[in-house]
Amino acid sequence: MKRIFKYSAAIFCAVLMTLAVTAPAQATEAYKPGVVKAAVAKGQTVVLHFYDPQCKICRTQAAVLNKLRKKNPKYARSMRFFRIDWPTYKDHAIVKTYKVESQSTIVLANKRQILGRVTVRKSESVIKKLLDKGL
Repeated sequence: MKRIFKYSAAIFCAVLMTLAVTAPAQATEAYKPGVVKAAVAKGQTVVLHFYDPQCKICRTQAAVLNKLRKKNPKYARSMRFFRIDWPTYKDHAIVKTYKVESQSTIVLANKRQILGRVTVRKSESVIKKLLDKGL
């Protein structure tokens, strides 16, 4: 019985370690009215990706954001990432609040201000520079 317990405990620990190592970076949250306002009110820094699924640049930006979050876990710990569906929300208050003029725009903001933005740029170095402002 003790032997079974030892083996079970060892397997359980191995599984937990594997999950911890392979755990994905914080997922991008789908925007819903009010969630960004609530996050900012709590003092969180937010990354807002104004995204259209038909937009090739938007898809590339999303892949770059995911890659950067995986490379640097500080991004996921320091910021909340939201994807705002452009076709659905292009006439919504969030677009006006953050002064967004087109899809393929990434905005970094906190409670006090807009810290930066990238529009129609998909370079990893440009997007990384933007995210670094949020650390």
